[in-house]
Amino acid sequence: MSSIKEGVFTLINVQNLTYALKDVQNISMIIILIGILVGMMCILLSMSFAASTDKAVKKIIHAMGKADQGDYDVQIAIEGKDEFATIAHHFNDMIVKIKESNRQERDALVREKNAEIKSLEAQINPHFLYNTLDAINWVAVENEEFQISKMLINLAAILRYSIQKCNEIVTIDEEMEYLKRYIYLQQQRFCYSFQCMIHIDDSLKHSRIHKLLIQPLIENTIVHGFPGKTGHDEIELIIQKKNDTYIQIQVEDNGKGMARELTEVFNSYDYRKDKIETSIGVRNVITRLKLYYGDNSYFHVDSSEQGTSVTIMIPYEI
Repeated sequence: MSSIKEGVFTLINVQNLTYALKDVQNISMIIILIGILVGMMCILLSMSFAASTDKAVKKIIHAMGKADQGDYDVQIAIEGKDEFATIAHHFNDMIVKIKESNRQERDALVREKNAEIKSLEAQINPHFLYNTLDAINWVAVENEEFQISKMLINLAAILRYSIQKCNEIVTIDEEMEYLKRYIYLQQQRFCYSFQCMIHIDDSLKHSRIHKLLIQPLIENTIVHGFPGKTGHDEIELIIQKKNDTYIQIQVEDNGKGMARELTEVFNSYDYRKDKIETSIGVRNVITRLKLYYGDNSYFHVDSSEQGTSVTIMIPYEI
């Protein structure tokens, strides 16, 4: 009683501990349940991503296996825009390029085989041919047929030059000696119905060139370029240096020209795709330019009713 009288109070609160911690336990349970739920969702998402990744990887591996076995028609279906779709896209592009490359290689092998067969079919014993021409020449001399004798001598020289080491590199001077003999025989054949002027930069006479790159162009002009024996048909061959790194060869004529479609064929001719059916000599020149010099070569035709001009560019070599 004394404490109450003195105004001093002591407050004592008595509460059940289990009841007090009940809310804390509930909150803990909720947090635990949320954690478990989040964890399960993460596991499910991980499993879904792993399954999707596994599926994409298996598709790529399966396609690679078929390609490795030689099936170049295989393609991967592209789904979505993720990294695997990018890989599938690049794989599909690569397969298309490999397939095209293989096709071109097969075509090249077929061309090579056909060329070998044709070469064997056309093979002639050079010694027999030269000896026969020599025998005919002596008969012509004995009968004082000196023009025939000169033609035979030039023909024998042309055949010897053409047959021996057909892919040999020669000087432009040597090529011109052969070309002049060829032009002489063609002038005899066509009764001098055309003239051929040759202009060569003196500094290029000893530069080197692959054989028989010019003669087919001259032949094409003589056989197809002129309308007939007009007596005014002219061919001009111009060989000069360009930029100290290239040799420019131009064959120009005042003939009837060629169809625009044919000039377009020549200017866009791809020997790896196109088949040689007509104008074999010109297409042969274009093909050999690409085989010999690659992208360092140039071939172009301009033609109209006033004539045709063929331009070749090859690297300057000494």
